[in-house]
Amino acid sequence: MKQDYFVKSRSKSWDDYLEALAEYEKKPSHARRLAPQEFVASYRNIARDLAVAHSRNYSNDLVNRLNDLAVRGHNIVYVSRSGWMAKFLEFLSHGFPQSVREHGRILLLSVCLVMIPALIVSALIVEDDQNVHSVLSAGMIEQIETMYDPNARSPGQITEADSRVHAFGLYILNNASIGLRTFALGIFFGLGTVYVLVYNGVILSAIFTHLLVAGYSSTLLPFVAGHSAMELTAVAIAGAAGLRLGKATVAPGELSRSTAILQGGRKAVVLAFGSFLMFVAAAFIEAFWSALQLLPTIKYTVGIVMWLLVIGYFMFIGRRGDQSSTTASSQFTT
Repeated sequence: MKQDYFVKSRSKSWDDYLEALAEYEKKPSHARRLAPQEFVASYRNIARDLAVAHSRNYSNDLVNRLNDLAVRGHNIVYVSRSGWMAKFLEFLSHGFPQSVREHGRILLLSVCLVMIPALIVSALIVEDDQNVHSVLSAGMIEQIETMYDPNARSPGQITEADSRVHAFGLYILNNASIGLRTFALGIFFGLGTVYVLVYNGVILSAIFTHLLVAGYSSTLLPFVAGHSAMELTAVAIAGAAGLRLGKATVAPGELSRSTAILQGGRKAVVLAFGSFLMFVAAAFIEAFWSALQLLPTIKYTVGIVMWLLVIGYFMFIGRRGDQSSTTASSQFTT
């Protein structure tokens, strides 16, 4: 069957399904166009049409359209029936890692926007440490040197339990604000996100490289080893969320810009919410683990394990059903 005939014969049922889907997404308890059992039957027909489109190698636009309908229907048929904890676990075990893999290219661009300026700044400071003054103020340099001074009694450490709780709150506030800005500024055609990513890459690189060149590695590296995997990955994913939002504003395709932003926003918010959870986890590790005075070998070992866990999570978790249920847990974030 040719694609044109397939679309013509099925478009009426797709339109009916889409109208019912919008009702269920808005107010499930008041949806009237299709009864629940009829909606489930329509959802299964969409899933079947998606399989047919795949098997016959129909255009990517058609496959993506049907996949979006199937994903949104999955959210109503399966995810919405469960409680918030089940939705949260579904998000962690499927929605979030699948969405990160789906946006692999955008994530790579986000990483490059951080790392390329960071490497350039690092090279300049290694060549001449005085270049750090072009990036950081004298007050900030003095502050970070005091924090990681190897001769201090407890350089970079927090010893009292209440101080750790306070630090945990501050870390969350700081990290979450960075993640939120990185994501939200994507609405300005992605330019705001680009600026935040480049800026953070430059500042973090200047701080890190200056401390290493100045001889503070014995305090800096053990401290950052534990939470770096979560925090740096979260920055990149928040950047991908902002860039995904920006893509919808710049290139809406055949959709209206408002519709493209709405659809792109649904996908971007999955990345943004997941990065927020990672920022919280990084803040917890930083406050209650990184601050402990332990042998550097232990700190480095834990840091390596954390990187392996983060990489393994996004590479392998939720692989089953990637094509049909990508971002299946996006409704948890709304």
